[in-house]
Amino acid sequence: MENGILVFILTVIGSIILLFGLGSLIGGDNTEFIYLILFIIQFSITTSILFQILHRVKKLEKKETKKG
Repeated sequence: MENGILVFILTVIGSIILLFGLGSLIGGDNTEFIYLILFIIQFSITTSILFQILHRVKKLEKKETKKG
């Protein structure tokens, strides 16, 4: 995926769906819920950065194979 924003949005949506799927077990009033939301945001940012790095590496590999 070339678009980092799209990866970020899809990861956030998937994490939120997972969060609400497990929400009945966790509960929404305690501090663990806040920590889990912060983890979801951090995970989404990290995932989008890793996808951008992967895309750049693939682009460099294609450029290298065209030269060689």
